[in-house]
Amino acid sequence: MPIRYKHSVYATVMSCGREVIERRKLSTDEVAGFLDRYPIDKVAIESSTSIVPVYRALRGKGYTVLVQARPYVAIADL
Repeated sequence: MPIRYKHSVYATVMSCGREVIERRKLSTDEVAGFLDRYPIDKVAIESSTSIVPVYRALRGKGYTVLVQARPYVAIADL
């Protein structure tokens, strides 16, 4: 049985103080481009089966990618 990935994810940009700056539903192909406008080099993503194409795209653009099994609120602590 082939692995099937979701075609969309929610991308959330947060400040160090946990303020949500922007949250948007994007196709998995749009995530890396969406993040280009922010001065970041490290990205945390919640572990799921839909992250594989997103992870590869982010690594391909040079981002450090942290994969967490915890909810996104805890990602702000990284």
